[in-house]
Amino acid sequence: MIFRSSGILNDPVCEWHTSYVLILAENRGRRRQPKQLWRPEQIPDYAVGETGRQNTLRIAIHNKGCWHYVRNKIMNYGNIKKYDIADGPGVRVSLFVSGCRHHCKGCFNAETWDFSYGQPFTSETETEILEALAPDYIQGFTALGGEPFEPENQPVVAALMKKIREHYPDKDIWCYTGYLYDVDLIPGGRVFTDVTLEMLSYIDVLVDGEFIEAEKDISLQFRGSKNQRIIHLQ
Repeated sequence: MIFRSSGILNDPVCEWHTSYVLILAENRGRRRQPKQLWRPEQIPDYAVGETGRQNTLRIAIHNKGCWHYVRNKIMNYGNIKKYDIADGPGVRVSLFVSGCRHHCKGCFNAETWDFSYGQPFTSETETEILEALAPDYIQGFTALGGEPFEPENQPVVAALMKKIREHYPDKDIWCYTGYLYDVDLIPGGRVFTDVTLEMLSYIDVLVDGEFIEAEKDISLQFRGSKNQRIIHLQ
C-alpha cells in the first residue's frame, strides 16, 4: 500500500510503501500517544468517527524511524455562507474548511488553522450545501478556509465538488489556496495526492498563493494581496 504525506514532522514530501499504520487521537492540535498499530487493511470502521469531544481520529505511517501524519478520516469545517458576495462573482455558497498550515500573518480566519475547529463535514452538510445552491440567483460555489488543498481535506472537498458538478453543471466553482498551482499542486508537489488532479478538474477558477500582509491591497477584487493569482482552469 502506498501512502503520501506532506511531512508535518519536518520531513520532506515523500512517497513510500508501508506495512503498518497508526491511529492518533488529537485534541486541539496536541498529538497523543497511539493506542494500537494496525495493518492498512485492518483499520477499524470507527476510525471514520470522532473519539470524543474535540477529538478526531487521524492516521500516520512509519517511515525511516518517524511517524508521519497522513490524513484525517473526517474533515471539519468552520462555516457555510449561503449568500456570499465577497469570494467570487455573483451570489455564492461558500464553504470554509478547517485545517491550514500556512499560518499567514494577518489571516482573517486564523481560527480555521486548527483541523479540529468547527464541526464534522457529514452527508447532511453536503445535502445542505447542494440545497443552498439550488436557487437560480446562486452563481456558484467557493471552497476556502482554512486550506481546501491540505492533503487531509482534498478527498472530502473533491467529492463535494464532484456532486456539485453533477447537480449543477452550469454553476461555477472557485477555490482559494495558499499553495501554488504550478509548484505545489503538480506531481511531486508538496500537497499533490491521488485526488489532486480530480479536484482541479472540477474547479473553474483557482486563487492561489499565501496572503502576504506587506502586499495587502484592498482595491484588489477577490484577492487579499498582490502576489495572489486568479487562474482560470476551465
